[in-house]
Amino acid sequence: MKKLFKLIYFPFRDVRVNAHLISTLVRRDFASRYRASSFGVFWTLVQPAFMLAVYTVTFSLIMKVRFGADDSPSSFVLYLFCGMLPWLAFSEALTRSSTVVVDNANFVKKLVFPTQILPVNMTLTALITEFLGMIILLAAILFVAHSLHRSLIYFPLILVPQILFTLGLAWFLSSLTVFIRDISNFLNLILTAWLFFTPIFYPERIVLESNLPPRIKSLFSLNPMFIIVNNYRRVFLEGKAPDTESMGILLLISCVVFWGGYAWFDRTKKSFADVL
Repeated sequence: MKKLFKLIYFPFRDVRVNAHLISTLVRRDFASRYRASSFGVFWTLVQPAFMLAVYTVTFSLIMKVRFGADDSPSSFVLYLFCGMLPWLAFSEALTRSSTVVVDNANFVKKLVFPTQILPVNMTLTALITEFLGMIILLAAILFVAHSLHRSLIYFPLILVPQILFTLGLAWFLSSLTVFIRDISNFLNLILTAWLFFTPIFYPERIVLESNLPPRIKSLFSLNPMFIIVNNYRRVFLEGKAPDTESMGILLLISCVVFWGGYAWFDRTKKSFADVL
């Protein structure tokens, strides 16, 4: 019982105790990206805006892909961009977390440094980028629909399990890469396949109405990023509350991954200094 309590409480304790250090690392990491550039943090707004323009031209005008509230190009672009935001934050956090312990070997070898906050740093930095991209999304919604849905108040209900799921995987991958350096290369392949198994470039109904076996369809419904993307669109674009059933599945998976990832990291971090 004591071990179970420690497993549940310690991840939150570590974040709370090291909150100041985490915020310092996040600010330093975020600022270092644009320190040498002329426009600085302004690039974080330019990049998602540029992506939005590229998606519009490529998928909507050239390929004539349509889905969303209607068959208009603007509706498609909003649905596509809304789905890309959580995915980009998720993939960035995992990609950078997979090598964060190895890249900071000098910190890891200092016994007083809390290595478990390194993946937290990567996860939060990716979320900041997502939030800045969200400004572009909300501006685009206002431009097209002239108003925002009240359902936006439900967004934290999606964000919390998204953070738990991402951070759990970040802890697991950052630790595993210390012992198996090829993990980052495998991760790129997995994320590429995962992207196309998530309804970002196509609507959910294509999967549900397809002739795929029921077991395959159920795998799609258990994909946490599938659930996150669909509920982002419900809240931001459709004016609906998150789907209760799918959010229950997401929360369960996220909690298992979160505490499982932390337990793995906590158990293996004692060997980091010897391996590095």
